[in-house]
Amino acid sequence: MKWGEQIENAFDVVIFLYVEAHIRLKRLREREIYLFGAADPDFLEWAAQYDQGTAPGRSLARHQAWLEKRSCRVIKLEGAMSVSEQIEILRQKGLTRHVI
Repeated sequence: MKWGEQIENAFDVVIFLYVEAHIRLKRLREREIYLFGAADPDFLEWAAQYDQGTAPGRSLARHQAWLEKRSCRVIKLEGAMSVSEQIEILRQKGLTRHVI
């Protein structure tokens, strides 16, 4: 992420949300169409490589490496869940006062 060590280690908690590629790409496509009227095929192709990390830029491996270096608590939410389900998991992990 390269925000600088001082910023990257200033968090109380990092919540990492991961969903399967087909769900992530569907959401990206829908968002692109909503915001821009069309989905850029080059962007979607680039985004599709996230799990394999074959294109420059963001990748699951890079994000996992970044998470491992954090000095704060890291909570991973994996899978397609509703916002309510995500909030409930965070409450169970003691983050009630941080969740709106």
